[in-house]
Amino acid sequence: MNIYPNPTKGNLTITLGNNYEDVKITLLNLAGQILSTLTYPNKKEFTIEINGTNGYYIIQIDTKTGKSAIIKVLKE
Repeated sequence: MNIYPNPTKGNLTITLGNNYEDVKITLLNLAGQILSTLTYPNKKEFTIEINGTNGYYIIQIDTKTGKSAIIKVLKE
């Protein structure tokens, strides 16, 4: 998996390497509050946008097969 650019100006590309069904991307602030949730049916690469203020954010990625990842990104 690869998330770039990090740090970002707002747009992030997430590459999983393989196609996964029902990928759920959750964007959270450092306090753990959910800012947005996106679901993709069958993809291996997506682009998301962080619309909030500059600072650190958490990206949580969950797949239907049970694979998951949590990545910290910096918006500057």
